[in-house]
Amino acid sequence: MDHWCLIPRLKNLTSEQQRYIAIPDDADNSYSQCEMFNINYDHLTDEDINNWNRSLFPKTKTIRCQHGWVYDKSIFTSSLVSQFDLVCARASKLFMIQTIYMAGCLTGCMIFGQLADRIGRHKTLMIALTMEILFATIASFVPYYSAFVSLRFVVGTAAAGTFMTLFIMCMEMIGPQYRLTTGVFIQGWFAMGLMTLPAMSYLVRDHIKLQLICALSPVILWILLFLADESPRWLITQGFDEKATTLLVKIAKLNGRQLPENLNLSDNREENKLWHPGAFFVYGLLTFLGGVMFVFLPETVGQNLPETIEDGERLARYCLVDYLPTF
Repeated sequence: MDHWCLIPRLKNLTSEQQRYIAIPDDADNSYSQCEMFNINYDHLTDEDINNWNRSLFPKTKTIRCQHGWVYDKSIFTSSLVSQFDLVCARASKLFMIQTIYMAGCLTGCMIFGQLADRIGRHKTLMIALTMEILFATIASFVPYYSAFVSLRFVVGTAAAGTFMTLFIMCMEMIGPQYRLTTGVFIQGWFAMGLMTLPAMSYLVRDHIKLQLICALSPVILWILLFLADESPRWLITQGFDEKATTLLVKIAKLNGRQLPENLNLSDNREENKLWHPGAFFVYGLLTFLGGVMFVFLPETVGQNLPETIEDGERLARYCLVDYLPTF
């Protein structure tokens, strides 16, 4: 959101008047968003303000904003930036929110991955989705930055658990020949959500309401989970042959098929326990090689690596422009 220094004495004036009287010009001839003239406006009379001539103060020193900021609410009525004043010296805290969220996603992959193997896909998905809805809803109302960041970590943990477990369930419910198409289909809806979000933001224009919409939208999935069954592959690997057989009969009947009479679940159990580390090794190696080759790209060759928060912010903005068209 557009912003400039708050001057309590001038708060009843229009935004144009406030900027003309108290805000210096920036390098690109626009007004500064983080500085104000070093003038004591409390001693000015209404007549002084109404007859203000900016040209009489050509060399007035500037200082950082002393009383907070005024935000332009002509387009968006509120945002995280305006709620927590994440501008100027505090701007890096805005990027920290996403960093903490992604740290939560990493944690969620480790926690819920193990949990899904131990207690089942369905129970794990219910736990993760309930956590995501609950803590995302709470995060919409918290008035403190530290509390919001902490909740975003929990939401990231739960969101990773939800997506990962749901993806695994889908892959285990279908045959190998359909997995590629199903995976692309799932990721396609993920991209659709990203493309829909800007339109929702423009229509709602209040970040609390927008967060509530995003937080409560998975409730539909949560309700549908009561109609879903456990993954038959997980049941087989855990030795629940009777439950797995009942579920497979149900699935076959739904698809108009019949199970083979000589079906032996113990063979499938041994097959599903096989471990294939080659793919993980290849993925890890490609990631490492990609990181090394990144240094030699025309955009980065000979450039210093980011060492400060400000460097990281610039890199994040550059990457956003790079990746945005892919969504």
